[in-house]
Amino acid sequence: MLLMVLAAGLLPQPVAGPHVTQPRAEITATVRADGTVAVVEEHTLTYRSPGKGAYVDIPRAPGVVVEDVSVRESAAYEQVAPAEPDASGRAGTYSERACGTDGPHRVVWHLAATPGSTRTFRLGYTLKNAVTVFGGHAFLHLPVRGAHWRGGVDLLEVTVRLPGPPGSGGHQAFGQPASRLAAGPAGQVTRASARAVPGAQALALDLAFPPARLDLPSTGGKVLRGEGDGSATLAELRAGRQPVTSAGGAACGPVGTETYDGTWWVFAGMAVLVTGVLVLVERRARRPLSRRSGPARGRAGRSYSDHGYHAGQPGGTPSHSPGEGGGGGGGSF
Repeated sequence: MLLMVLAAGLLPQPVAGPHVTQPRAEITATVRADGTVAVVEEHTLTYRSPGKGAYVDIPRAPGVVVEDVSVRESAAYEQVAPAEPDASGRAGTYSERACGTDGPHRVVWHLAATPGSTRTFRLGYTLKNAVTVFGGHAFLHLPVRGAHWRGGVDLLEVTVRLPGPPGSGGHQAFGQPASRLAAGPAGQVTRASARAVPGAQALALDLAFPPARLDLPSTGGKVLRGEGDGSATLAELRAGRQPVTSAGGAACGPVGTETYDGTWWVFAGMAVLVTGVLVLVERRARRPLSRRSGPARGRAGRSYSDHGYHAGQPGGTPSHSPGEGGGGGGGSF
């Protein structure tokens, strides 16, 4: 019996995290005259059990910089030193950090959610170098959902607003992939939407528009400059190809404290396996010494207990983590 009790201590102890659903996400991107893009993401989460926090890994195309990050609900969250997603943070605080040169930009915030509650979090930030300007066309590549979101979203709505007067001449919008993200008519205001988006589904909106909408210096500025008039890039988009690669670079790293639907059975199966082995060890320990097969097996039993499964405990490196691969993602804890 003592060994069975000890077995529970050797098993991975999943941190109590919320099982949440995301009924809605809304992303609004406002392109300013200088080419920077002000983004507001509103994530609505419904909690089935207590929640301590959430995080978003903002995907970035190469060269894009994330600035001016903020998190709020009815009031603004307080920024603190960078921290990883875990349950130890103080409610009402957030932190941020860039993951490498071209990796995602991680934003973590802490809260206290009660079971049955629905909360809407407003994540704001500014993108620099998200617009690429050619001689005849300008392009915005806007990732709106990273490939490492573990959960899905029932409804995703995207709105992009351009500077200048209303008009649609020379504007085109492309959902990436078009089968998932449906883009409406492009113009000074462009909208796109997706329903029943599964987890691990990357989505992006590409928008082509006249460079005259921007007020830029002849060189430099807060945009990327492309060679030629941009016709080749537009042709690629029309053909259904994405000429700008989404964030690669360094990953933000694993999230060791998340608990997801469907993972409990892994721990349960391990509990049964370890308990069964330890029961056999205990029975052998009760046998007379003459019936044992020698000290070598006893050493093997101690080696098993010494190793345990501590590497799989919270803070270890779980497989299929949202941080793997460098793309954007998000989740709750």
